[in-house]
Parts: sequence; C-alpha cells; structure tokens
Amino acid sequence: MANSVALEVPTGSNNNTKVFKKTMSKKEMYAFLIGMLGQNIIYNITGSSLTYFFQFTLLIPASIVAAMIAAARIFDALNDPIMGTIVDKTRSRWGKCRPFLIFVPIPIAIVTILSFVNFGFYDKVNNTASQNALIAGWAGSMYILWGIFYTIGDIPLWGITALLTEDDVQRNKLMGLARIIGGVGGGVVLLAMQPIALAIGGSLAGKYGASMAGSKQAWDTMLLHQDQMKELFSTLLANGTEYQVAVKASLAKINPIIAQATRQGERIGFLISSIIFSVIGGALFQVVGLGTREKIAPSEEKNSLIANFKIMWKNKPFRKIMISGVLGSPKMLLMLAAMPLITYYFASKNPLLAMVYMVLLGGALFIGNLGIMAFATKLNQKYSKKQLHIWGNAVGIIPYLGVYFMYLADPRNLVAWYWLIVAAVLFFFAGISMGLTLVIQTYMIADCVDYEEYKNNIRPDGVFFSGQTFIAKITAGIATLLSGLIYSIYGFSDANVDKVNAYVSAGQQPRLLPEFDPYMRALFVMVSIPPAIGCVLSILPMLNYPLSDKRSKEILDALIIRRAGITAKAAVDPMECKVVKLFDETIQLYDESEEDVVENAEVE
Repeated sequence: MANSVALEVPTGSNNNTKVFKKTMSKKEMYAFLIGMLGQNIIYNITGSSLTYFFQFTLLIPASIVAAMIAAARIFDALNDPIMGTIVDKTRSRWGKCRPFLIFVPIPIAIVTILSFVNFGFYDKVNNTASQNALIAGWAGSMYILWGIFYTIGDIPLWGITALLTEDDVQRNKLMGLARIIGGVGGGVVLLAMQPIALAIGGSLAGKYGASMAGSKQAWDTMLLHQDQMKELFSTLLANGTEYQVAVKASLAKINPIIAQATRQGERIGFLISSIIFSVIGGALFQVVGLGTREKIAPSEEKNSLIANFKIMWKNKPFRKIMISGVLGSPKMLLMLAAMPLITYYFASKNPLLAMVYMVLLGGALFIGNLGIMAFATKLNQKYSKKQLHIWGNAVGIIPYLGVYFMYLADPRNLVAWYWLIVAAVLFFFAGISMGLTLVIQTYMIADCVDYEEYKNNIRPDGVFFSGQTFIAKITAGIATLLSGLIYSIYGFSDANVDKVNAYVSAGQQPRLLPEFDPYMRALFVMVSIPPAIGCVLSILPMLNYPLSDKRSKEILDALIIRRAGITAKAAVDPMECKVVKLFDETIQLYDESEEDVVENAEVE
C-alpha cells in the first residue's frame, strides 16, 4: 500500500490483522516545508522589521507603538480560537485546512506590503499633527488587517501537520523540520531585510536631499561641510580631546536636511525591501496548499466556539502548555530589540556593518536555534518532552543574564573582538533555549490533539493549533508592551530617537556618547533580564505536566486501530473507560477531574 506503514493488531485465535498507517509522500513533505519557509518569511517581515520601522523610521512614539502593536496582537490572538473553530467546521473536497492554504498567500503578501506604505508622506519635512495621526492610524489598521490574514493562513498550516500522516515518528520529524525551515526563513529576513532597506535608503537619500536643499549643488555643499566636520571631530579625538567636547566642537549644529533626507530614503528603502520579501514569501507559501493532501478525515461532530473554549481548558496537558507559553512572554523581547540593538549600538546604522553584526550575532543565535531543532527528534527518543521543555528553558537563563553583565563590564567597547566572541557564544546558547522549547511545544500540542480525539471522539486540530498561534501573538503583545515601557523609562522614544538618528547621520557612534548611555542600556536590558525571567516562569507550569510520552504513543496506536474499524483483544471506548487493555498491555489514562489512575479495569 503506497504511503503507508503496517501496524499488526492481535484480533484473537492467534490471528493478526494489519492496519495501515496513512503517511505522506516526500513530495508532500517538501511542499509543506517550502510553504512553511514562505510563511515564515512573511511573518518575520512584520515580526522583525515593522516595529523598528514604526518607531525608529517613522518616529511614532514608543508608547504609541507599544499600545498599537499590543492591542493588535491581543485582538488577533482572540481571533485564533474563532479561526480554529472555522477550520474544524470546514468540510470541502480539499479537506478542512487546504482551502485556506490555497487562497490566503496572495492577500497576506499584499497586506504585508501595505503595512510599509503609510500613504505618501515621504516628502514632508514637517508633518502636521493630523498627518502624523494618519500615519499612525494607517500603520495600526494595516497591522490589524495583516494579523487577520496571517491567522487565516497560520492555523491551517500547523493544523495540517496532524492530518498529513498517522505515523507519530514521521509527524514529529515533519514538525521538527518545519521549525528548522521556518527558522531559516525568519533568519534570512532578520539578517537581510534591514541592511537591504538601509542600503536602498542611503542610495535614495541624495535624491531627497537635493530636493530639500533646492539643488544638487546645494546638497553636495552640505555633504562637503558634513565631511569637514567629521574630519575635525577625528582630529580633536586624535589630539586627546574628550569625546563629548569633540562632538560639541565639531557638530554644534547637525544639518537637519541631511538627517531628514536620510530618514525619508530609509522609509522608501523599507517599502522596497518589503515588496521583495513579500513577493518571495507569498509565492513559496502558495506551494503548501497546492502540493499536499489531507489523510485523516475530520470528526463528524462540529463544536461551537464556546464548546471549543471548554475543550481547550478541560484538556489539562494543553492548558499547561498554554499557561507556560504566556508566562514566557518576556523571552520575546530578544527578537523585538535585536534589530535596534545591532543598528544603533554595534553598526550605527551602517548597512554593511549591520549585515556583518547580524550575521555574527544573529547567526550565532540561529545556529543554536536551528541546530538543536535538527536533533530534537533524536533527543525525544531518549528524553521525554516534559524533560526537554524544562531543560530548554533552564538552558536560557544563564546566557540571557550573561548579556547584561557583559554590558555592565564594558558598556562602550563591546565591538572589541573578544567581546564579540563572548556575545556570539551567549546568543548561541540563547538560540538553543529558544529552538528546543519551540519544537517540543509543537510536539506536545499534536499529542494533545490525539488525546482529545481518544477521550471524546473529537479531533480539534484547528482549535488546538490555534493555541500555538494564540501563544505567539499574546506573547508578542505582552513583550511589545514591556518594550514600550522600557523605552519610555529610559527615554528612547520619538524626539530622542530623532536626535540619535541625526547624530548617526552625521557619522557619530551613539554608544560612545555619554548622553546616549540610557538608550543603549535600554536595548541591552531588553535582550537580557526579561528573557531570563521568562525562562523561569515558563518552567513552573510544566513541572507537573501530566501526559507522558509512553501514554501518547499508546493513545496514537489505539486511534489508528479505531479509525480502521478493527476489533482488537479489547474494545476501545474512551467515553466509558479510563483504562484500555491492548496488545496484552495496560494503557493507563487518568481522570482529569480527579487526577487519579484506575488500574486493571475490565473492558468488555
């Protein structure tokens, strides 16, 4: 039988009956992974670049950005169970997940691009309050619309993983590869999008500068004067002048036209960069809907939204996963602050340096992340999912705290080669922590779907995998609020960001100016202390996670037999029994309401 694995079931009288597990083909696996790559490219366009674009390019105040992003994320997260319910109720000739995967990639790519449009206010030197309100309003509305379309595609994408194959080893391998490929897509965007945007913006700054200055000759004169100021600054430093005195002497007045032209070019640079990555991501995302087939039929019963909420909450293992994920929200600050940290502290907005530091530090993070994902399936063969989830979080505590202590040790000189090696090692282990917990969380959710089908004859793929996206969005919303709070506490927002941008456009390095110390410290705080706290909080609910790997495997085998309609030595009736005798072994299931175990029950 093509694309299947045989499972022998004893049916009495010394006879065995072969039950075939439905599996996926290599073509389907590749189609799914290509689609996952595209979807993660699109996600990380907004996940890694949009907040930066709003706050540091459009200069929307940090508090407004935080409130806007957090509100959109929380609103979007609340939509996830609704979308999960819609998926689970869908019945079509394509299945219940594929229809959404076929039709959503193009709209999500378009909305992603529109998030970077912000009307045409690129040539305004001094925007009015109403124009700024329109920019912020457009940004917020597009982000909310983007979240809706993303949800429509994301929940079916993860939900279909449980429908492509009945083999648990193949399923876990697929989800592990999906996390790796998704990390590659996200890493490409994180490493390349901002440097590309800055490079394009730098090439366009001259066009805007000539227009603002009145002529190209006037613009060239401004640049010449700026270069002379940079030379004076270097001379003063070489003669032993204190840094802050040298800055005041050489740059007593930053040319506002140069700063404005640089920022306008950067805006267009991000728009063009978003178009490039959105088109690539959307095209790749389209492959999954066209190249896969669902193997497991949906359950006959269709639950209401309220009923699904009850199912999610009553499923104790799933509830533990959800609580752990939400408590780990502070870990997301690492991804939110990574781009501004490299841009302002390490690279001073130089596109080439930004790429170098992104590859060095971000690359270390992703090598750790993707490397551990590649070994997650093998690790799970030796250690339980519960152990790996707890260990994954524990591993992250020390490197996160290490980043902050490194900053305290030498706050203005972390670009030195020896500190870069230390930073790369710390981020490598932080990546291991992130990667292991993410992939194991996905394995656990798939187990929870099987458990719910076994217990109640309901297979809530859409609803339970909506929990995964719910966690991602709630954590991003909470992390964004925390980032806005930290930026506001340290004063790194709107007018002060504009001031730092002006110094950068004049060739200065913000990390060396004492005036900017609080802003640099804010960036290091966000990538260290809150993520360490998030790791500790994530561990707590998982200490008494109730669904063991052995029980999960036994449940899955029992489901395969039930779906095949074969009568084994023991009947399978989860509505009546807490214990099922199968293959001459006792499978012990617990009563969630009383958390007890009934052993050796007789089943007719």
